[in-house]
Amino acid sequence: MHTKFMGDMNAKIGYPEQNEQLVMGNFGYGTRNKRGEIFIHFCLQHRLKIANTTFNKPNGLRWTWKTPDGKSQNETDFIATNISKTLENFTVISKLHHPSDHRMVRITMSVQNNKESRVHYSKATTNTELNNTDEESPSLSDYDDDIQKINNKLKKTLIKCSTKNCTENKNEVIISQEIKEWKSENHILKNKKNKIKQEKES
Repeated sequence: MHTKFMGDMNAKIGYPEQNEQLVMGNFGYGTRNKRGEIFIHFCLQHRLKIANTTFNKPNGLRWTWKTPDGKSQNETDFIATNISKTLENFTVISKLHHPSDHRMVRITMSVQNNKESRVHYSKATTNTELNNTDEESPSLSDYDDDIQKINNKLKKTLIKCSTKNCTENKNEVIISQEIKEWKSENHILKNKKNKIKQEKES
């Protein structure tokens, strides 16, 4: 998880001291006070590096707060992160005019996305599409089997009906609802079979 901790700490951290390389870079500003010590210990505890100290800037672009009388400037606004390798720059925005005695601070970070190889993705997609096609597309032999089954059922029904006295009028053609449904299914299957043949020939 990428953590960024920022704001007005009301603390002065000054310059880096011995064994503080985990939380501070090579640069600093002013003199450390008690609140600065507390902030340093907080960053050590949470493994955060103070971005303000990682880039060499002139003093005029380091201070973030000015006393009401305008005689003193201090660096009290900080940004700390647990992934310092992504830091590309740290800036104090000095040309933004707003009703505050603080100046805004800004960091620039690099963001890398772990993208899947297009070659592997394309091959996987193609294989999936081929597999789905094989599973969903019936062969011509499947249609032949279904048509033959329906024809056999239709033949048995007609023979059965002809052996019974189904109507008083012997000239009347007997077609049950079941026969009508089978004939309809037979017609649909034949159309599908012809369509597949045309697609393979084209």
